[in-house]
Amino acid sequence: MPLNDLDPDGIDKAAKACEEKGCVIVYGGPVKKINETNGGESKRTLIVSDTFITFVKKPLFPSLSHTRSWSDLVSVKTIDNNGL
Repeated sequence: MPLNDLDPDGIDKAAKACEEKGCVIVYGGPVKKINETNGGESKRTLIVSDTFITFVKKPLFPSLSHTRSWSDLVSVKTIDNNGL
């Protein structure tokens, strides 16, 4: 069975890319990122670590986007009971 079948959302690769930056992963899972400019949605992996929170694009070749360290966090907006 190909590796992609075991991890279709690329969560393991996303977590590994973040761990290589020296952090401890607290949570990783698939999410829909709401685009800031047009309100559309994009599939991403959300990684929450002990030092930062980030979206990860491209499951086969992970790249971090919208990465924020916890010291930079100024607010959290609750959309509903199931999301932020």
